[in-house]
Amino acid sequence: MPFENIPPTMLALDAETLASLLRLAALRDATVHSLLQDAVRQYLNSAQSREQLLRESIDAWADFPHQSERMSSEQRDAWVAMLEAGAGAVERGSSN
Repeated sequence: MPFENIPPTMLALDAETLASLLRLAALRDATVHSLLQDAVRQYLNSAQSREQLLRESIDAWADFPHQSERMSSEQRDAWVAMLEAGAGAVERGSSN
């Protein structure tokens, strides 16, 4: 969707947040608009990453009973540690 076809979005900020935003914009010689766009992009990237990790974790947990039948306890512990460290669910079958 082209940018010019997107309707403007209103955002109500409390006085303290707005003052902080204005100070930061002045320090960075940037517009408030550009700072808000950047903040929204960063938030969306972070939220989307968390959602993907959650989906992968749910998939891995659903597959755990099947994986655990073919793993030694050491392999199972290593697999769980890999998931806890943030490795994706696609790697869950790569245990030795």
